[in-house]
Amino acid sequence: MENIFYEGKFYSDISELIDDLELEETINDEPDDWTIICKESNLQKIITLSEDWINDKINDERLPEDEDRVFDKLSKALKTIDYDKVNALMPELYYESRRKFVITKKDILDYLA
Repeated sequence: MENIFYEGKFYSDISELIDDLELEETINDEPDDWTIICKESNLQKIITLSEDWINDKINDERLPEDEDRVFDKLSKALKTIDYDKVNALMPELYYESRRKFVITKKDILDYLA
């Protein structure tokens, strides 16, 4: 099991989860039907840069009365960006998925064996 989330925290593999929860020391004390519910993860770009994404980040309260002039200049500047190239270079991170799965006491013991 790799790249999982448990209670909103990311674990690159089950050994990190076992260490964090100190299960190696405590799992034998748990009842046989002990389980935890984890979530799968999705690898996604940190952001997908686009002209719209950048425009959405502008604080409208700071715009002058002639905001059309500002947006015209901004649009010209943003059209010079090669978004495909930038997005291809963008790093990826694991994000929590909605898909859940169960880890049992037996799973932990089998891993530790």
